[in-house]
Amino acid sequence: MQLDLQRYREERRRLQRITSALLIPGTVLAAVGVLWLCLWIMIGAFHEEMQQEAAEDYWLILGTLLVAGLLPTIASVVMLRIGLRRRGRLRRLRDLAALFRARGAPTDAEIERELAWTAAVRVAAVAHALERGVLSPPAGGAGDLAAAGDHAVFNETYEVQEALCRSDDGAVYRVRHVRTDQPYALTTFVPGPDRAAAVIERRLQDSVTASELDHPGLVRVVDVDTTEDGLPFVVADWLEGETLAAREDRDGPLPAEEQRVVEERIGAALEALEAIDLRLADTPPARVFLARGPAGQERAVLLHVGHLRPRRG
Repeated sequence: MQLDLQRYREERRRLQRITSALLIPGTVLAAVGVLWLCLWIMIGAFHEEMQQEAAEDYWLILGTLLVAGLLPTIASVVMLRIGLRRRGRLRRLRDLAALFRARGAPTDAEIERELAWTAAVRVAAVAHALERGVLSPPAGGAGDLAAAGDHAVFNETYEVQEALCRSDDGAVYRVRHVRTDQPYALTTFVPGPDRAAAVIERRLQDSVTASELDHPGLVRVVDVDTTEDGLPFVVADWLEGETLAAREDRDGPLPAEEQRVVEERIGAALEALEAIDLRLADTPPARVFLARGPAGQERAVLLHVGHLRPRRG
């Protein structure tokens, strides 16, 4: 990865403006809230005298002061919390940029060691930098794990066997686990202006949650991590077979009985997802996989990785 100094300066200024816009008004609101709450306490301390002199207005005044104190206090807490989080993001961006300027292209281990970061902090910081264009992916292309050549091994775990498809959003590969020799499907997800890192992270976590159902109609996720260049990826079981879209393109619509079985299996998978408050926006034939078993039997499996959404209502 390479550091883009111009984009770094732009992102630094943007975060500085957001931080100032939140922390300064938040501090002022906190002071106003404390002042009103102090008045409320003072009036409450002299409640007997005030009740005797203005019994009808006492509770109105006390309630008004309470509301006038709580509202700015609550608003200040929210603004200060968001502002402090943005300031932390700004600090991590500065540290990351300084390291890249000093080291050129540090590895994940060097970033964690030099900046005393955990793996989670590193992943979040690098994903944010990639998303905002501060760091650029390798010259081989965003998400192109096979750029180093056929059968490239990354993360010391997965050997790329074949690139199945690539796009601006990421890529899908057939990989082999170097220790178990098992085949898997690996999908990368590239952060971008319309693909926020936080959204990608949540969708990958949702995919893991769905796979924990161990439902026969859902593909099983076995690993979620980042590449050596900081790009998130998910590893799922390798399935032999083809998508429903490929089958229909070649042979036309499925026979009525086979179509009914597929719809029942996919419907059961969708119901299982809804039970844990997840859903798919749609289920096109390209997202339905007809997996072949050892004896040649087929079962419909929903390819949900990266496509799940929280269920609304």
